[in-house]
Amino acid sequence: MRCFTALGALALSLQALTVATAATEEETQDLRIRYWDYGGDAIIDANNHIRLTPEFPSRRGWIWSKLVEFEFKVHGSHHIYGDGFAMWATKDRTDEGPVFGNKDFVNGLGVIFDTYMNSNTDHYYPYVMAMLGDGRTPYDEANDGRANQIGGCESSFRNVEHATRARVTYYKGSQLKVELLVANEQNYETCFVLNQNITLPTPAYLGFTAHTGDVSDNHDITWVSSHELHTKPAAFVTPPPYGAQPPSGSALGFFFKLVLFSVICGVGVIGYRMYQNQGNKRF
Repeated sequence: MRCFTALGALALSLQALTVATAATEEETQDLRIRYWDYGGDAIIDANNHIRLTPEFPSRRGWIWSKLVEFEFKVHGSHHIYGDGFAMWATKDRTDEGPVFGNKDFVNGLGVIFDTYMNSNTDHYYPYVMAMLGDGRTPYDEANDGRANQIGGCESSFRNVEHATRARVTYYKGSQLKVELLVANEQNYETCFVLNQNITLPTPAYLGFTAHTGDVSDNHDITWVSSHELHTKPAAFVTPPPYGAQPPSGSALGFFFKLVLFSVICGVGVIGYRMYQNQGNKRF
């Protein structure tokens, strides 16, 4: 059973989606002061990760920013564990609550990495699912968000040797895609693709929240990279045939060249006639 006594959060104001671990103390200070607000039990390790929650019950922590492809590790020593973490792109930020550390009735997108099964389902855990909140509908906690889900997939990301990488791509009004790179694989695997009208609030704060209750786990964010928002999927442009010459100019440019050529010809004709007239006068 979930309790929301232990919370953690990491957030960024974003527009498509990926925290990069700071490599030096100077960069870490910049991360802490310039870009981030954090508190509670959240821990920033300069060389390894941002720990949203340690493997202890009843802990709180949060970190938010304005700046997300992201890398994470969910791991622990217990045979019974939970509950998971989530990535959000929502209208509000830094509000703690029961939905994997975030408040309920969210307005925006949530991608949830759930490790604890509350009810009988038709899939295995861990499970990755996306939800789109309207600010009025509560999270279906009793059924692990089944009523809120718009896409999802099974993924064995817990207690793997290498960090798992997730890539969330959002095209305003047309597409949402979630891809995963698990166990040091070479290529991303598609979790799901939604080709439908999905629009996030403006501005949207993108963040991460984690949650432990009676059961616990370490939820670590090890790397994040932010990108600009895509307005639409890239269209395929057919390349010109090999060896073809590019167009030399626009139709307007051709028109001006034609006029200039006509003027030069006209001046030439007039000059030639004047030359002939002067020659005739000599005789």
